Amino acid sequence: MSSPSINSAPRWDHRALRFAIGFPVVLSAAFVIATSSLSSRLPSPVAIMWDGAGARAFVPFGTYMLVAVGTILLVGVALLLQTVSLARPVVMRRILMALGIAADLFLVTVFAAGLVGQLNVADARNSHVDTMVLLLGSGAAVTLALVMGMLYKPDEKWSPADDRALERELLLEANPEAEDDQWSSWVHARSSIFVMLGIGFLMPAALLVPLVPWLSGLLVVVALVIAACLFYRIYADQDRLQIRIAGVLPFLKTQAGHLDSATATTLDANNHGGWGPRLHHNSRSILVSSGAGVMLNFTDGRSAVLGTKTPEDAESLAAHLNAWR
Repeated sequence: MSSPSINSAPRWDHRALRFAIGFPVVLSAAFVIATSSLSSRLPSPVAIMWDGAGARAFVPFGTYMLVAVGTILLVGVALLLQTVSLARPVVMRRILMALGIAADLFLVTVFAAGLVGQLNVADARNSHVDTMVLLLGSGAAVTLALVMGMLYKPDEKWSPADDRALERELLLEANPEAEDDQWSSWVHARSSIFVMLGIGFLMPAALLVPLVPWLSGLLVVVALVIAACLFYRIYADQDRLQIRIAGVLPFLKTQAGHLDSATATTLDANNHGGWGPRLHHNSRSILVSSGAGVMLNFTDGRSAVLGTKTPEDAESLAAHLNAWR
């Protein structure tokens, strides 16, 4: 059910969050671009594990790249996300930032050293990890991590979001009842839908990794995109309505003066293009199932349809929006 938003101090550093996701993505993309140019000079299959006697485990080049990129992304994001919480001390967040960058750069170095050691080698069994690349890359990883740790300033700076928060606080001070004029709710498809996505996409993707790695990665991406389109957040305050797909991607944003009416109703997804976000000629809709929802009509003749979790939510949201007029 919907719950009113509560004004409070921010808990997350959004700049650090963007960096925690963006840095591993950019790093892995650079690794793919740099190493793909070497594929013609590598044996087939390539070695992925070594011991004192030489290589002892082998995979196709595509699988090697998939393992490398997956490890860089997972480890990098997992470590760098530890810097996002504003509840942690500033010094700890600086240390965590340096550790996350060092770990991600070191992983790139390890995977790159493994490939460089196999250049122009006819049989991967005779290859070894290139120690020069490993040593130089590790040193660079530590150095860059220390520099970033010293340059990183985790203290929150004043931003437009702070201006809006100040305006809300001043409004609440003048009108304590204004806090009740905020409405928010997450809407998502049934859990069984996400389970079916996993069965239909992720299980075949896992089986295809040794055979067609690029197709395996494509199936994972498709599954994630479909899953992201099946949940969204509705937020409304005193003068605006926002709907964000997966809580991030803006789908609908309108001001109080642009809304003509809001009506709670029962919706059939088949009549509005199906599940997920839909853009039509003069309207848009976002539904994750047939059922309760709200029909919006705007002053310029456009319309929109959005689903809610329960009929009570639909009535509550419609009443909140109609109170604008």
